Amino acid sequence: MGDWSIGLEMQFYLLAPILVLFLLRWWAVLILTLTAIYSCVFSSQNFFTLSFIEPSFIVIKLHIFVLGGITYLAIRNNGIYKTFLVCLSLLLVYVQYWVQRNGFLSNNSSVYLLLSVVLVLFHKNLNSIFDNFIVRFLSQISYPLYLIHGVFLALSGLVYMRVEHHISLLLVMGVVTLPLSIFSAWLISITIEKKGIELARKDIFAFKMER
Repeated sequence: MGDWSIGLEMQFYLLAPILVLFLLRWWAVLILTLTAIYSCVFSSQNFFTLSFIEPSFIVIKLHIFVLGGITYLAIRNNGIYKTFLVCLSLLLVYVQYWVQRNGFLSNNSSVYLLLSVVLVLFHKNLNSIFDNFIVRFLSQISYPLYLIHGVFLALSGLVYMRVEHHISLLLVMGVVTLPLSIFSAWLISITIEKKGIELARKDIFAFKMER
């Protein structure tokens, strides 16, 4: 389940207004990047001492959030500053690789980060490929799907245990996990997430009108 990451995201939301201020000047961006790298390396070397074995403490994953902000800046700038930001992005990806370099499976995260940076930087060239109903639908349900899929994975495991040797686990997951996860995620996205976004927009609009 995604409970550890939700707690991490709540911490980020509290820090986000401060972090945004560090994205306004190149030297502040550099300081923020170096701070994130230090916190990542230090926490990875001392996570037992910090008593945070699960990566649910913002210090441990700060570099990934910073990577998102710097990549966003990179697509909005040009010239030398853009090159500077891209280099910082690649440095943060390398830090993620270095932290998890001892395990191939866990180190997939650095590959995903690198792929994300490349896709974002070349998003204009890829719009024609990804601008379609399937991609938009999967984007819409991606977060609810992340939160709910574990329930149906467990259900698939239960079904497989009952019918073991009669049917493959892959088939059970295809019949149980995939359709139920996608349908549930879609329901959550239109009944909870969408209404929450609309409520937030109304609150922001009302706040601007008051000012």
